[in-house]
Amino acid sequence: MSENTVQSLIDEMIASGVNLPSPPAIAVRILNAVQQEDQSYTDLAKIISSDPALTAQMLKIANSGFYSLKYKVTSIEKALTVLGVNVLKNIALSFVIAKEMRGSADQKFDFDYFWRRSVTSAVAAELLAIQIGHQNDDTFVTAMLADIGILILHQALPEEYQKVFADKKMSAEPISLVENRLLGTDHCHIGAGLLECWDLPASICMPIRYHHEPERAPEQYCRSAEVLQIADHLSAIYYDPNSGERVRKLQAELITRYDLTEEKIVE
Repeated sequence: MSENTVQSLIDEMIASGVNLPSPPAIAVRILNAVQQEDQSYTDLAKIISSDPALTAQMLKIANSGFYSLKYKVTSIEKALTVLGVNVLKNIALSFVIAKEMRGSADQKFDFDYFWRRSVTSAVAAELLAIQIGHQNDDTFVTAMLADIGILILHQALPEEYQKVFADKKMSAEPISLVENRLLGTDHCHIGAGLLECWDLPASICMPIRYHHEPERAPEQYCRSAEVLQIADHLSAIYYDPNSGERVRKLQAELITRYDLTEEKIVE
């Protein structure tokens, strides 16, 4: 599907009265801030401190047992020195976007499951990227947002998308194939199209667009799309009661594709 076709579909959704989500303002400010080389800790701390819930979350994490500090972190400036800009950016964006897009109570869509799976995939992407030497500052956020198109399609076409879920369960096909067959598009293209409307950088949007078909991605985004694809498979292991076969297939894929040792794969 071409980018023009995706944009046309998004325009049609808007014209039909579907309220597509806007990017959380603070998320945009954080992204812009960390992309400025001369941005100071103080400036970034001011942006985060403008959201009390986000501030509380950052301080809670900085004071958690994971960092085992001998002193209590009481300000976002100190939290930045503990967590670092990149870790703080990842946590902050995860928190504000997930909070903004939790949706209303809907028995047909499990938002908690969706975001748990998304964050698991984001952690998996970072771990894999480290192992294959492809880590960058956008890995976590890109993986966390990789399936955001599912939320959009569910919001825009709730009845039709329930048929997608039902068909996927029966056919065991990848969801993107079912989406294309029933809807004429998939969550990869819709999600990337929405994030482009949010003015997120190509380094985030392009891997998301191709994360179910990384071989079709432009060369500079191919490896990032691969990381998202495998991170999705890793995440699926944790939410599938019959994950043994998934583990075996994934181990074989990692050995073949990246020549990783079994020890590295287990790690």
